[in-house]
Amino acid sequence: MESVDWLPPTIVQAAGLPDDELWRQAATQLASWWAPPASVTAPDSKPVATPEDFWVAVHAFAGGAESVFTHAAASSLMEAAPRALRSARRALAIANVDAEYITVFLGQRKIILDETSLPYSDWHDPVSLGRAGFLCSDGRSLTEVISPIHALQKNELRFRPQFGVSGQPPEWHIYIGRQFLIKVSDVPTGVPIVTELLRGQPFISESMITRREVESMAHEAAGWLLRNVGPDGHLPSEVTTAQGGPAATADVGNELQEWMATRTLVEAARREKSVTALAAARRNVQLNLSRFYHDEDDYGVIEMSGHVQLGAAAIAALTLKEFPDAPPEWKDKEQRLERLVSFLWRNNGSFRTFLRPSPRSLENDHLYSGEAMLYWASLLSESAESSLLKRYRRSAEYYRDWQRKNRDPSLVPWHTMATMAAWPLTSKTPGAEWVFEMNDWLLGFQQAEGAPSHPDTAGRFYDPEQAINTADVPVSGLYLEGLSAALRLARITGDITRGKSYALGIRRGLRMARQLQFAGAADFLGLPAALRLTARGGFRTTQYDSTIRCENVQHILRACWSALAFPDDAGLFAVSP
Repeated sequence: MESVDWLPPTIVQAAGLPDDELWRQAATQLASWWAPPASVTAPDSKPVATPEDFWVAVHAFAGGAESVFTHAAASSLMEAAPRALRSARRALAIANVDAEYITVFLGQRKIILDETSLPYSDWHDPVSLGRAGFLCSDGRSLTEVISPIHALQKNELRFRPQFGVSGQPPEWHIYIGRQFLIKVSDVPTGVPIVTELLRGQPFISESMITRREVESMAHEAAGWLLRNVGPDGHLPSEVTTAQGGPAATADVGNELQEWMATRTLVEAARREKSVTALAAARRNVQLNLSRFYHDEDDYGVIEMSGHVQLGAAAIAALTLKEFPDAPPEWKDKEQRLERLVSFLWRNNGSFRTFLRPSPRSLENDHLYSGEAMLYWASLLSESAESSLLKRYRRSAEYYRDWQRKNRDPSLVPWHTMATMAAWPLTSKTPGAEWVFEMNDWLLGFQQAEGAPSHPDTAGRFYDPEQAINTADVPVSGLYLEGLSAALRLARITGDITRGKSYALGIRRGLRMARQLQFAGAADFLGLPAALRLTARGGFRTTQYDSTIRCENVQHILRACWSALAFPDDAGLFAVSP
């Protein structure tokens, strides 16, 4: 084999896993080799017969979809890497395809003999982080090849090798290392852009959350909502983006989630200022009315599967109220829904949360009460009707006392937004101190930084010590909406310290949201063209679940709009370089 000198010798000689900088040096050299000088040649590729100490897997992507996958195993990276890359170049030439990006996985072997020796069982293990791949051998040849990207595609949490139930079980070899993305078009310049991938994606740093980045995030999210409204007005509540297959849509949400998405769709259409967008929003509202709404005596009810809940009625009423130039019949439906919300209010300030079934009449009080009060605050902002203001104040005091005894994070954003929607009428109900108390507590379990092994979780709201698991995008987006309202109050009252704290919390949360959005080219690697269009602008539910839910999209989109309403001196955004 002809000698090559473009890999750092320490990589080859390392007894254990090389450190991060050596991995990066190796990947940079690999990128340079993709268009090597005439004096540097690589050995011909040959099939991998059996696993060896080092393994290099290369994916080449054209237009976002995988065009070529090649790999090579050898006793050193100096042998394995050139073979894998050479094979990829040849395959692309034969297919007459120009790659836009390549991913290169550099792995070192750890042998797994049986199922009991498999040491990885969590969502932040090397497999689910996209830092491990597998080769399976029957002792004579490879029977299965699972690259890190393939492992992520096979299972959202992690790939698990299948072991034989009888006879001689196969021998699985796990390779742990690092995976890098290389923009091939930059290689001939001599300065390749080499980005380490985490879960198959580039890491989004907090410094990247500029105003322009958030504007782009909002634009893409609004596009997802508007683009996914069907001719009949249908907006899927869930889109499964299993890589390598077609998009699958489903309606698994409840009536509240449907109406929250509809309300945000209406606002997106209003901001779009296009006839097409408003027509899509109108179709969606009309469909929801036909599916969920009906008159019942003097009231309007939103019903699904025999359930009539407070929150859905309040958000539906708010949606109809906010629709531009709504037809008269929608105004009548809003007023009927308003009467239902008032009917469910009780003299002590609390709400019945379900009209039926009656056994559930007090469930989800922490959520539905705030949604009802947000609707009331919207009414008060236009007309300070004395009896409604009195009921509002009594409820605010009731839920302040409830929260101090029960401490539920989901109550915080809705009641914060309600307080600010009718400010200053609500300044004494119970006022600024209560808003700050709630949101100071909420920020206490935002993770400022992810763990060293999984930094992509930074910005989520999660506290295992308090058994509060709120790590998914929907609730994080909702919290950011509330924090934006609290930031507005901090600026009104001149509370500089809190203002800085809330702004930083919002920026960290937006960083996590951007990490999970399908937006950049690297987010679509391995996805077919039809699926990329469906996914574009949507948000994964978590770092390890790529399902897109309309609830996720609408909460984050509203958080972006709220953040963008602040001037630059609010400290929400990183400064553009």
